[in-house]
Amino acid sequence: MTFPTRVIALLLSASVAGCTVGPDYASPAIALNAAYIAAADAGRPITPETGWWHAFKDPLLDRIVVSGLAGNLDIGQAFERIAQARANLDIARSDTVPSLSGSSSSTFEGTTGKSDSLSTSERNLTNSTALDVSWLLDIWGKYRRNREASLASLDASFANADTARLTLLSEITTEYVNLRLYQAQAAIARDTIASRRETLALVREQQAIGLSSGLQVAQTLAALNIAEASLPGYEISFYQSANWIAYLTGQKPGTFLEAVKKGARIPVARFQPSSGIPADLLRNRPDIRSAERQLASKSASIGVAAADLYPSLTLTGSLAVTVAAAVTGGSSQLLNWSFGPVADIPIFDGGARKAKVTLAESEAREQYLAWKDSVLNGVREVENALVAWQRQTRQVEALRESANAYSQALELAQESYKGGTSAFLDVLDAERSLFEARLSLASAEAQRAFNFITLCVAAGGGYRAGGDS
Repeated sequence: MTFPTRVIALLLSASVAGCTVGPDYASPAIALNAAYIAAADAGRPITPETGWWHAFKDPLLDRIVVSGLAGNLDIGQAFERIAQARANLDIARSDTVPSLSGSSSSTFEGTTGKSDSLSTSERNLTNSTALDVSWLLDIWGKYRRNREASLASLDASFANADTARLTLLSEITTEYVNLRLYQAQAAIARDTIASRRETLALVREQQAIGLSSGLQVAQTLAALNIAEASLPGYEISFYQSANWIAYLTGQKPGTFLEAVKKGARIPVARFQPSSGIPADLLRNRPDIRSAERQLASKSASIGVAAADLYPSLTLTGSLAVTVAAAVTGGSSQLLNWSFGPVADIPIFDGGARKAKVTLAESEAREQYLAWKDSVLNGVREVENALVAWQRQTRQVEALRESANAYSQALELAQESYKGGTSAFLDVLDAERSLFEARLSLASAEAQRAFNFITLCVAAGGGYRAGGDS
């Protein structure tokens, strides 16, 4: 038995044995606390199926969310990446089966001329048909590992689409709260402007009878101008938020403008969310699932690179039929065929193949660290959101009491000034304090809604509630 024959026989034996090089993947593990440090009392569990934005009891927000899930362009792109991953999986599967190709040709040729007073004229028609087959045997499991990597990448693309949906839910609800905050701030500014105009009219009346000075008029006018100067900024932010919401839903600017102009209070969540336990994040957070599936793909890629270190065997065959016929008569038929294995033996490549294995192993280790980072970051986000959600309610109540107190103080200051028992600066100071207190209260109410949104998103909630995922 010759050396090439021995090599081919050995490769055929390995093919029958079904060797698969590279590590067999096992899902990674990580030690997590049994419960969150800042875990709250029992509430409604936040899961991927929980439509937590319904807690705001805002029909317009519900409609915008539905529109966004249906029309957002980032989600549309994520779905296209799923289609691409499926195509890559089909390509990987095709590598495991033989390839068959065919060709056909028809040639008409002739010769015309004279030689030694003899004329020659020949015409021939040649038809040829051929079939070629090739099958690269998956001796070391290269294509099995490649298919494994492609399947894991497909899983990751599904998780990425879920991440896009979760991100959209966060962006739409956050921007909607921002929009209502800007509306509230604009309303507060208008109320303050109206109040300071009344104060200005009062001061001018007092000046007319000699009870107020020009200084007091100037101070009141300056305070009025400050309030008026704040209003355009809130109005600009309101329109920008409305346009941003339209963009997030994949629609033209102004789509929801008339609807949101009708006004509504800053959203308030109507139920207490429960974050579950840290281990829930491993299945609920799509970014963590995506990182784990990418790790599985990187692990399989090690086997793809390792298989190139070993010889490969390709079975090839061909069959060709050629029919030639002369116009003047006579014909011939030929049948050509061939079959045999071809061995590809790596001998020297300057270490390129080993370097590719080292590269694949490093990429897998890097992806493991990325997965671990996503888990720990997810736990951190939930812990922070729990603390913020619990503490913010106390701040809102304190600021509401403060705003009520400043409102009473303004009424008392105005009455005292009219009665001549207090200084005019007390009125201006009370107006300024009330303006700032109401703005602080509105910001705190919005922040409470933001904290609710952040907690639900950090827990991986809602991306399967608005439709198919």
